[in-house]
Amino acid sequence: MKNRNLNILPEKAKNDMIGVVELLADTTSDMLSNVDFDKGNFHVAIYINDDLKKQKEIYHFSIEYGTFELSFYGEGNAKNGKIELITIDCNASYNGINYSFLIESNTSNHINFLQNFSDNINQFHTTQIFLQDYQHIFRKNPLSYIKDLVDTNLFEWNITENINNEEPDNLELIKYTGTFGEEFFELGYQQNEKEFYNSYINICVGEHMEIHINQIPDEKIMNLIYPCQKNVITVEDIVVRTSQSFITHHQHNLEFVHAHICMHKEFKMFEVLTDAYYCKECDRYFMLERDFIKLSHLGAFGCRVITESTYLSASKTNNYASWNEQSVLRAYGYTVNKTDNLSPAQRQSILMFIYKNSIMQLERMISLIEWFMDRHRGTDCIDARRKWQEDIDFLKEQRGKLGTYRDIMVRNIYIKQRHYNDD
Repeated sequence: MKNRNLNILPEKAKNDMIGVVELLADTTSDMLSNVDFDKGNFHVAIYINDDLKKQKEIYHFSIEYGTFELSFYGEGNAKNGKIELITIDCNASYNGINYSFLIESNTSNHINFLQNFSDNINQFHTTQIFLQDYQHIFRKNPLSYIKDLVDTNLFEWNITENINNEEPDNLELIKYTGTFGEEFFELGYQQNEKEFYNSYINICVGEHMEIHINQIPDEKIMNLIYPCQKNVITVEDIVVRTSQSFITHHQHNLEFVHAHICMHKEFKMFEVLTDAYYCKECDRYFMLERDFIKLSHLGAFGCRVITESTYLSASKTNNYASWNEQSVLRAYGYTVNKTDNLSPAQRQSILMFIYKNSIMQLERMISLIEWFMDRHRGTDCIDARRKWQEDIDFLKEQRGKLGTYRDIMVRNIYIKQRHYNDD
């Protein structure tokens, strides 16, 4: 035990302070038996590395009793339903005089002190609550505990996203938060346009425990947030326009979801919340025709939209990946037909959405639309050819203008291959 400045105190104060220290180590002392420890503040912080092995558990305790104040930070472990402290860094105050000491398990006296101090801490009502919470969270490991809550739908993730535009690589922090009783969960990772990293989880239980897990492997953290993914329709997802009868008689189990979807109109992005059905087996979304029509009045969808007949045809061969590029443009809403009668701004907004979100390269779109013109030379295609030429001229003007139309780029949570593992 290290005494700091103890000898410079007046004799009575020094004796009083020595008495306080002795009382701390004496589990049978009248002073400790009279203190209402349950009125103290007890808090535990647990730090875990990426292989789910605990690095350290930090225990913090503070209490006031008359003119006696005590606070300590100690490292230890929770074993066999008890706390075992291995170091204590104490700050005590008695009759206005401060005293500090550090105890480590390097001598028999210190070991006895730590054991006695641990015995006192283990008697607290708050400690018993902590130990119960500790046991059910660490019965397997914290990730398995969260996964069980997610799988049984006991709570849902809420998504938030912070974008730091001052960073040169436009770094983003995507966070998921959820609550279950007095337990609060925060899960997140940093992400830019190329990769995500620095995964972490924070768990807070009431005011008495916090758990920090850092550098979690991507596949583990993605498995935890997968149930939330079904509520986000990304730019690569496919939405099938369909009927209630088709939903009712679908061969797979379709889950009703309130889905977030990005849309755009005249080079501006916005987000809406809509009703949809999700098939985990197909990894497809289904939207009633009436809901599709209602949303289509707002703008173009930031995802692939196909008809029921197209879906049934592609499902027979699982041939989505080999769709021709013409079908891809159409799936994102691009058309020059008279029925839809899209304005130049609407058509070109769709083309820039496809380009800016890395769905198709600029030169490839130019070549494809030129191919459209070459295939349609009849007199009944004059209006369509005029529109195609307008769009070709527009796309050619975008060559080398990498910073233009950034407002039509989706947030990273809408980029599927970056957002979760398909496996």
